[in-house]
Amino acid sequence: EKDMDVASFKRVHPLEFHRQFLVREVRPDGRKLDEVRGISISSGSVSTSFGSSFVRAGDTSVVAGVRAQVGPPPSIDPSSDINDSDNFQIIVNVELKPICSPKFKFGKPSEEAQRMCSVLNRMIQTTEIINKDQLEIVSGKIVWYLYIDIYCINHSGNLFDTCVLALLGA
Repeated sequence: EKDMDVASFKRVHPLEFHRQFLVREVRPDGRKLDEVRGISISSGSVSTSFGSSFVRAGDTSVVAGVRAQVGPPPSIDPSSDINDSDNFQIIVNVELKPICSPKFKFGKPSEEAQRMCSVLNRMIQTTEIINKDQLEIVSGKIVWYLYIDIYCINHSGNLFDTCVLALLGA
């Protein structure tokens, strides 16, 4: 197996591949185990959106753009135990296409993309990252709806954190 290239060895023997790095207390990309990826964030990257950002964390990079439109507030069903009055004013979508990694295919969103959308939407809905009161234009009559699209350009690990940073930067 001395003639096997690194990529093949990683694919055939993934546990041994990573064990060798752990023994040396480094990551496969050369960082120490406690060393974080270099991060850069630039806002206003997409001029056609209401807000945008480009985030690079190590070799992972994503771009986020915000589309906004106005409309009536979400209806509140008084007979329901769940008050979803503001849960659908902000919608996050994540696109993972073959451009960012060969493991993704065109067509139906991958399980990873669906999971990422679900977690990011839940995070927006259950935290106060975005002050939803600021989405109200005319009390009880007109509100902002925000659609946040996140596109992965290169997936080299730590994608969730990179998407969160892009969402916040946009």
